[in-house]
Amino acid sequence: MSKSNFFKILLVFVMAFGILPGSSRRIVNAAEENFVTTTQSENEDSITITTEVEDENDTIPEITDSKILSERNARYEDRVNYDDVCNSKNNPNHTRKPNQDPDLTPRYWDYNSDSFEPVFNEKQLIDMIWPKNKNEANKHGYRVDDAVITPEDQCFYANPQNGYGESVSQSDYLTDTYYRYNKDWLSPHGYKQTPRPKGSQKNPITGQYDTPPDYHDLSYVGNYLWKNNSGGYLFTLVTRPKTWINKYSNYISPYTGNQIGQYYITGNSHPRIFDITGKRNYEHDIKKTRIMYKFEGVDNDKNGIKNGTIFYSKPSDPNYNHQGNQWRKTPTKPGWYKMTAQVQEDENQFILPGIVEEYVAYMETGYETKFVQTIDGKNETALTDSDWNADNKPDPFDEKTKSMFGIEFYLDNKNHKIPVPKYDQSKYIFEGWEVEEQYWQPDYEGAFVGSMKYRTKQLNKDKSGNYIYEPTRIDEHQHFVLDAKLVAKLRTRKTNDINVQVQFQNDDSGLSEGEKVSITNKNFQLKEGIKDTETITVNILEDAAFDFKGFSLTQNSINDLSSEKVLDLEKTGKFKFSEQSEMHKSTTIYANFEAKPVNIKLNANGGNQKPGTSEKVINSYYYKNERIDYHDFEHPNTNMVLKGWAESPGGKAVIQNGGTYKIQAKKNQDGSYPSEITLYAVWGVKTATVHMEKHKDSLVYSTNEVNLAAGGIYTNGGVEINAFELGRFYFDVTPADSAIKDQKNLDPTKFYVVIERSTDNGKSWQKMKLDDISDGAIITKPFGKSGGQYAKVVYDKEKGKWFAPLLGRINKMTDPTTYHGLYRINVAYDDDKAVEEVSTEQQFFNENKKNGWSQSNSIEVKIIQDASDFIKVPSSITLVEKTESTSFGEIEVIESVNSSNKVEVVPFQHVTNNNTKDYDWNTPNNALSNGNNGSYNEDLHTQFVKSKPFYVTVLWNSVLTDTSGQYKVNNIQMYSHSNVGNMTENQVIPSGTKQEFVYDGKPENKLLFDFYLKGNKPKGLPEGMTFKGTVTFQVTMNN
Repeated sequence: MSKSNFFKILLVFVMAFGILPGSSRRIVNAAEENFVTTTQSENEDSITITTEVEDENDTIPEITDSKILSERNARYEDRVNYDDVCNSKNNPNHTRKPNQDPDLTPRYWDYNSDSFEPVFNEKQLIDMIWPKNKNEANKHGYRVDDAVITPEDQCFYANPQNGYGESVSQSDYLTDTYYRYNKDWLSPHGYKQTPRPKGSQKNPITGQYDTPPDYHDLSYVGNYLWKNNSGGYLFTLVTRPKTWINKYSNYISPYTGNQIGQYYITGNSHPRIFDITGKRNYEHDIKKTRIMYKFEGVDNDKNGIKNGTIFYSKPSDPNYNHQGNQWRKTPTKPGWYKMTAQVQEDENQFILPGIVEEYVAYMETGYETKFVQTIDGKNETALTDSDWNADNKPDPFDEKTKSMFGIEFYLDNKNHKIPVPKYDQSKYIFEGWEVEEQYWQPDYEGAFVGSMKYRTKQLNKDKSGNYIYEPTRIDEHQHFVLDAKLVAKLRTRKTNDINVQVQFQNDDSGLSEGEKVSITNKNFQLKEGIKDTETITVNILEDAAFDFKGFSLTQNSINDLSSEKVLDLEKTGKFKFSEQSEMHKSTTIYANFEAKPVNIKLNANGGNQKPGTSEKVINSYYYKNERIDYHDFEHPNTNMVLKGWAESPGGKAVIQNGGTYKIQAKKNQDGSYPSEITLYAVWGVKTATVHMEKHKDSLVYSTNEVNLAAGGIYTNGGVEINAFELGRFYFDVTPADSAIKDQKNLDPTKFYVVIERSTDNGKSWQKMKLDDISDGAIITKPFGKSGGQYAKVVYDKEKGKWFAPLLGRINKMTDPTTYHGLYRINVAYDDDKAVEEVSTEQQFFNENKKNGWSQSNSIEVKIIQDASDFIKVPSSITLVEKTESTSFGEIEVIESVNSSNKVEVVPFQHVTNNNTKDYDWNTPNNALSNGNNGSYNEDLHTQFVKSKPFYVTVLWNSVLTDTSGQYKVNNIQMYSHSNVGNMTENQVIPSGTKQEFVYDGKPENKLLFDFYLKGNKPKGLPEGMTFKGTVTFQVTMNN
């Protein structure tokens, strides 16, 4: 399986600005960092596993049964072994093992007799159940001892005819063999080993079992024939059952601390006996097996003193129980009893009858009862006496049962009052009482065996508000005392913390919330099931010009809850606890206010509307600062100029035209706020007015390249300053001196200029230090050519306007933090013919006096870090091997995966100009790329408003080199994917091809290159190699 080579082209920017040609940025695809070259065989898909053999003659020795037997006989069987043989009355070897002799004490009842007296011993039972008078047994007259061995005894049958030893001779010349038969002395199986439970054999050296004991093993019991050279001997080997009482409860005797079975005095409540002997794993069926019970009344299970009361029962004998005899049944009197039970033998498995003795308790019919509490269906805890109200507790438990057995018990033949327990009503809701009762499902009701089940029911209230527990009656199928658990169901009250947050729209009042509105219930909590605070009321203070818009659940909505000033949460339908998934929730309600709307109408007040213009109405809000800058009025007297605006026809100007008007909250005589305010034009020769407009926003590259900066800039008494023009503001001046008809006749030294800068996108502004040429990045001191007139403005002959430039000092241009951001200027023209003096720069700066001052819009100075900000190129190009059909046949080529890889000019987004993204930007860094001879004031300033080109050159050596440097692929050409500039589709783009672009505000000609790479694959190129190459795009300002 072959592996293709991997080709990667990296694209590199080199940005050349003046003397910084080495400034570059290398863009590396992450895949470059960890190339792995893998060489694989042609058969890599197959795997061969070879096993080495040290010696060709090595063999694995054969292990045969005879070998195993030989070793075993040598170890165990060739010697007499007695230590694991059972004891017996005749065994002379005292082995510390249990005695196998059947118990000769009469202990067993006769099922066919009603006497319940001990009649049979184990020897008699063996002779009676497994007689040796049939089939194979009739052929042999010799006998050896019968035995009773349980799996727990872990010992060998003690056979006197085998010397009471464990071993049986393995000799083929001796007939020593045990033959095991079934209960009818049929189906024999011969064994050359002594019968014993599994695990009885121990290693005589280690003392450990050869095989683990199996306490359910009955493979050793049965009818046996021991046969040797002297003849055949019969014996029977049986076991005793392993049984216990299934108690089905956790009742602990207060006298002994033992677990005791509890039963009902119904006369037919039999303790169930569980048996796990041999293959048994079940309860004995009292209806189908010969099981017998005897119950002797005692004072308790500790003393066991008999009181003379005795009950007898044979539940599977229909002619015995309840046949006119009150004692032939299970106990019908409450009390303690010593129970003796005998279960039936298992003839097939050679299991003797079993005798079980146990103390039991018989009780009235009802339920052992406990009270618990749950919260949200969890955290069940028991209720104690302190959890009830002193004057309202549950009905008492049955006194007789509690006295006799020490348990809390409700009889099933009466109803029981259950009150509501104590609980924290501020946190929880009581949902009622639920009772969980046990009941026994017999096997004939759908299950293979009986099982304990649970029924749940809710308690109902009586008229007094108490709950009534009516226990389910104990029926004929219930034999074991059952439990009832009464559950007080508490549920955590859901809560909703309501927080009212006030929102003001179009609010420039500067007033605190408490000075504008009042709100009742700003913070409160709704609680499920508790009627409390559910309304919120808002009021607008008398002297606050605001409207209430509504209550909402989201910040962006206005009135999705209500438009009324009084909010009733319940009526909204949105605060239903039934629909609230969280237990505890917080909700913010927004009370939305808006400054009252007001229209500002401008009145000419003796002037006229200019032809071709229309009335000016400003839609605004109270408290807002509106800039009133209107130039469409004119006065019949041409000597009159618009000085400003007054609030009455004969009033004084409150603002100059171009100034900011603060809309005050003034009421009408009727107490209402007017919906329209009229500002009246104030005419006169007050001060000259200056209207300003920025030229363009600027893209600035951080550099201190002197050859690209403007020189010949001087201040009074200072040295030459080199600077970039970062932007400019053009002026339209209306002078007070009507004799001045041409803007160029204005005195530049009369312009007062204060520059402001914002570094947070216009949220806040800082005035720049006056007359500064040393601390800040921007020149704020009057400047001019050497020995010439010094001013803060320059005259643009082409536009016929004065402008104020933002001149960035060259020695600050490498630190963008000193000059990036937004700029605006404040300007006043000190006109000698004006009626009033304008405020000076110092008054404006220090005292915020603004007489005669106007403010511009803002210029953005955006910082460009490197060439990749100007141009967007692919980060990398991957090439692949292909087979290409030509007129000469098929050839192998290397070609880029993408046939179109574009290099494009990047548009930039303005913070101003409605956040538009375009190519309409000034680029000061290349304004003087063709030379900077002369001075800024005379002619260099004209270059900073002209769109100058940048140039992008592609450099590609057509070579790919592997990562080790040993192999090269030459002649990988660059082709144009489309017609771009002088490049033609599918034609080679030579290295050194140059394109130019301009930030001229137009979207055209912004695609610089559209290319792909391709070349022939050399012959003999090794497989599994990784090749790389580098394409460089160099950005310069000079052609």
